[in-house]
Amino acid sequence: MSAGSAQELSSHPPRQVAIDALEGELVKLWRHPEEAEEIRAHVTRACMSNLIVHHRPAEGGPETIDQMLIDVVRFHPCRILLLSEDETESSPEPRAFISAHVDSSQMAFSEQITLKTGGAGLARLPSIVRPFLLGDLPTSLWLSSGGLIPMGQDWFHELTEMADQMIYDSFIWSNARQGLISVTDWLAGAPAERSAADLAWRRLRPWRRLIAQALDPAAVPGALQAICEITIEHGPHALPQAWLLAGWMAQRLGWRPRAGSVTPGTEISWFLEAPAGPVKVTCRRLQQREFELADVEITWRDGAKTPKARFSHAGGGRLTVTYEGIDHPDRAMAVPRRTTGEMIARQLPDFGRDPWFDQALALARAMALAMEE
Repeated sequence: MSAGSAQELSSHPPRQVAIDALEGELVKLWRHPEEAEEIRAHVTRACMSNLIVHHRPAEGGPETIDQMLIDVVRFHPCRILLLSEDETESSPEPRAFISAHVDSSQMAFSEQITLKTGGAGLARLPSIVRPFLLGDLPTSLWLSSGGLIPMGQDWFHELTEMADQMIYDSFIWSNARQGLISVTDWLAGAPAERSAADLAWRRLRPWRRLIAQALDPAAVPGALQAICEITIEHGPHALPQAWLLAGWMAQRLGWRPRAGSVTPGTEISWFLEAPAGPVKVTCRRLQQREFELADVEITWRDGAKTPKARFSHAGGGRLTVTYEGIDHPDRAMAVPRRTTGEMIARQLPDFGRDPWFDQALALARAMALAMEE
């Protein structure tokens, strides 16, 4: 089974067990399935990695954590350790639950351990989690909760030391500027073999690909070197994604941020220094659009003219680019819509550092710091 092929799954309700009985219950699940009434005999255990998930149940959204985890294991069977931080839990001792996700043939499944605790029990979680990581498999830490990454928390640092990669989604950040700075600082201090992955960066892949193709020197000679303005329009919460796209273009084209300004709740603008002259980049929030990028308009100088390329969602799962001021055919690209769980499943086997992401993030950090000047 791979991240490219899904399996039909059924999920069995969690059973509460004592923490010191977890190991024995896991053994029963797959070695002695006749002892677990909810799973038929002859189940074969499938596991490709360990996945630690930090989640806050009180936070709503279009997808529940249960739905997301089912999508993950449909594409990527793994041992899940769900750390559920719930302030309604008053005891400092976490409560443990065990469950399984079984495919339609009943021949493979993924185990799930859920640990529920309030804030007082977070410090206990790393020591409970560590013995249940399968040591011969890679480990990912997925921060599924909103808000900023808890960089100053000891339990977070202990969990990241167990993981080969940290996965997060800047789409749900409460403060894009501080989030970009914090993640970049964490990466700078992390060992070279440890990586970070932002789901917002994965969502940018078709945008980056279409922009690169549409402005390729073979297609539009001189456009990339003569860019003078970029306007990125986005829905609520997609500012970090727009910011990363701007950072990617700036890094690839050798631009350096000089100053930035903010119109609260509306837009952020920067002036960057480029070899051919200044470039203005604006990220503008659209209140009535979906929670994602909406349009990207790139303008460049061509003598006395200023041609443009406009990249937009066209509906039907397509991105399009149209040109203004030059005679060039429009382009379109299919963009498959994936659930959060599917994106996590595709990220789990991808442990190597992405140099383009690291560099785009570093440039975005420089843009964040330029806003102070």
